[in-house]
Amino acid sequence: MNSVYDSCFKVLKNVLKEKEMFSVSLKKFSNGIKREDFQNVSSLSGLFLRNYYFITALSIDILKTDDVEAKIYLGLAYVNNAIKKILNPEETLNYTKNKLSLYQYKLDAERSKKFESAIKDKRAYLKNLFSGKSRSNGFKYLSARNNLPEWVVTTLVKQYDKDCAIKTLNAMTKMPKQYGLINTLTAKDYDSKFIEGFSVIEGPFLEFNSTSSIRKHQNVRNGNILPVQQAEYKLIKSLPEIQKGDVALYFEGRNGIYSSFVSKYLESNRVSILSPVQKDNPELYGRVKGQRPNNLDIYLSTRGEIITHLSNPQDLVLFMPNSSNLEQLRRIPEYGLLFDTNNLDEIIKNEFEGLDDVSQYVKEHGYLVYAVPTFNIKETIVLVQNFLRKNGKFNLISDKVFFPYEAENSVYYYAIMQRK
Repeated sequence: MNSVYDSCFKVLKNVLKEKEMFSVSLKKFSNGIKREDFQNVSSLSGLFLRNYYFITALSIDILKTDDVEAKIYLGLAYVNNAIKKILNPEETLNYTKNKLSLYQYKLDAERSKKFESAIKDKRAYLKNLFSGKSRSNGFKYLSARNNLPEWVVTTLVKQYDKDCAIKTLNAMTKMPKQYGLINTLTAKDYDSKFIEGFSVIEGPFLEFNSTSSIRKHQNVRNGNILPVQQAEYKLIKSLPEIQKGDVALYFEGRNGIYSSFVSKYLESNRVSILSPVQKDNPELYGRVKGQRPNNLDIYLSTRGEIITHLSNPQDLVLFMPNSSNLEQLRRIPEYGLLFDTNNLDEIIKNEFEGLDDVSQYVKEHGYLVYAVPTFNIKETIVLVQNFLRKNGKFNLISDKVFFPYEAENSVYYYAIMQRK
């Protein structure tokens, strides 16, 4: 038992204090432990992060502290005793009391009774804890209930109507559906064995049937199937048809949409793919680049270098910049607590400047498309409206915000604009 809890403590302390991703911390502090213990460390630590904001409220209420070490021990006891019961609950509670005493925190009879009430009924405990009618209490309650940062809750409530905000918050607590796109640039021929574990939705677009991470599937790991959102696939289908033209996709970060983009346009157009991130897209810059068709250009390029690669004005430019990427809140439990909100204004500025920059490569009557995996209205609708006000050369053809409670089960936004 001690080895599991000690490893959990090291992993979580590294995530919370050193701001390292859970997967990195887990690998770093689990070397040398037994396979069964590793699985338990992974499970308990993951559950802690998926209940982090509730555990924070619990620690402040019961121990009167937000101290990282105390919170970790109390939180591990909570997720073990309330959710998983990997280790003996009574032994776990005694272990937690002993550890907390080292930090001068006492889990006495009164505090233990409160703790047991949280284990018995989390929802009732939270309602009682945040029973005040203040707006602040409401935000704190929704944050702890849905395991989302309070700033995300505030953003949703302030930017959208109450019904939309609550449905989004509820949907964000659930593991999203996982979809894959066959990378037709690397997988020329495939059979039923190739897509084992998936159901075909349409053509190369697949739904993953397992509850485990899609990234563990062999064909995802080798880049033959690329994880995408359903909204991304809908975006590709919504893009205008182009014949005998020039089209370009510029993206920052990891992205699997290039395969569908190329498939849509390669037959009768010249296609350019540009991105500054080679290491995040190894199948594109490794396997595909070396055997690409003559009418497909793949460039390792920053935004400032685009001008050296695109000699002709484009019939269509699809721009996908780095964003707040709030889609990750559903997939990576520590994403919200590691996200630095102080950088948000800079992110929005870069998105706007990037859209303005790439617009110069669009020919008359050509199309400019902007897409980001977030629901922050300042990065989506407002940003596009500001761009159109500043740049009178473009008209908005269509745009769409996707919320996780809708049929597409996505966090996404795109806008399709046309140059006059």
